[in-house]
Amino acid sequence: MNRKFVSLFMLILLVGSSLSSKVETFSLRTYTSEHEALKNLISEYQIKGPLYQLVLERDNTLLLLTVVKKGVYSVGEIVEEEGKYSAYKLSSDVNISTSLSARWEFRTLEGEFFTISISKDKQSDTQVFFENLPIYASIFQGQVLNKREAELTNILRSYILKNVI
Repeated sequence: MNRKFVSLFMLILLVGSSLSSKVETFSLRTYTSEHEALKNLISEYQIKGPLYQLVLERDNTLLLLTVVKKGVYSVGEIVEEEGKYSAYKLSSDVNISTSLSARWEFRTLEGEFFTISISKDKQSDTQVFFENLPIYASIFQGQVLNKREAELTNILRSYILKNVI
């Protein structure tokens, strides 16, 4: 019995230490400017449309709405640390060209969960309208796919079109 306990304990330690080392060794490619990081994001994920920096009610997370191609969107993040920049895609591509709306969850590099809602029609007064697309969008903190939008607080305030050429 004691031998089984020791073996199980060693297995847990081994698995736990290998998982933590994988997290520690994960690193993003860094660039000297935000512009370079965004150009790499566009190239790496073959993004054909514009990038929009999403302005949230708090400014410690720099999220991006990427237009992969007409009607297809994903979410990304810009990370700045000690004057170095990285841009990373956080979600899969979501196609709303044949539907009226979509909602999906994503996780930031810091481990925070958010839910984004995009629609072709205005669904609430708190949604932000993206004139050039044209779509309405909301972002909610947490994993809230199962809740009605009227019950939630939209933390998206506006957007900035990122000119990356």
